[in-house]
Amino acid sequence: MTQFKESGPGRVLASLWRWGVRSWLRRVEFVIACRDLERPPYEIPTRYRPEYDESERFMHDTGLDALPALSRQFDPRRLEHLRRCIERRDIDVQSRIDEDGTVWCYIMHGLKPMQDLEYGFAVPLREGHDVYIFDGWVHPEHRGRMVALLAQNDYHELRRGQGYRRAYVALRTQDVRSRRLHQRMDYVEVGRIRHTKVGPFRFNRVEFRPGLHPTEDPIGPVPAPSDSPVV
Repeated sequence: MTQFKESGPGRVLASLWRWGVRSWLRRVEFVIACRDLERPPYEIPTRYRPEYDESERFMHDTGLDALPALSRQFDPRRLEHLRRCIERRDIDVQSRIDEDGTVWCYIMHGLKPMQDLEYGFAVPLREGHDVYIFDGWVHPEHRGRMVALLAQNDYHELRRGQGYRRAYVALRTQDVRSRRLHQRMDYVEVGRIRHTKVGPFRFNRVEFRPGLHPTEDPIGPVPAPSDSPVV
């Protein structure tokens, strides 16, 4: 049996078996992270900042007119996802696209209670008070240049100026890079999500720490970053 597994056909069959199990049974765990939007923006050293006109916002509202530029970066399926999100009134899409059509990055967030588009878990938000970040992307040529941090700073300041108080995001526990990024931005862990997919069925368990569920009234203060780190 061992010799068969080590042979070419055996490896193929083993790979197909693992693929079949993963496609039928899937478990994913998330950290629910929260940021108090009253906290000051992340200080990015000037020497690391990419060149742009700092007299204007780094990110901009994104409409359907951005699709031609985005189509040069994404396949049709991904582009259709972007189009649907742009058309939804409860989702806001912000992006950085130069006049020549060069796409730097984008970030999406929900402004009302919603279901996560990929995993289907419910995201409880207090309308007018909370926002939920669920998708973001940086062009490979701009990665490592603090673009994600600039986009987050811009987004936080935009929403804070509109009266929003908290930002939430669900981070995969295995995604250490994203968790480190959000920890730098003073996000703190306030709960966990356990997602299980069995065939066509999806099950989600969403748990918040006592006193920190978004719909609780009164809701407790966001813990200090040092007390409840994301990583």
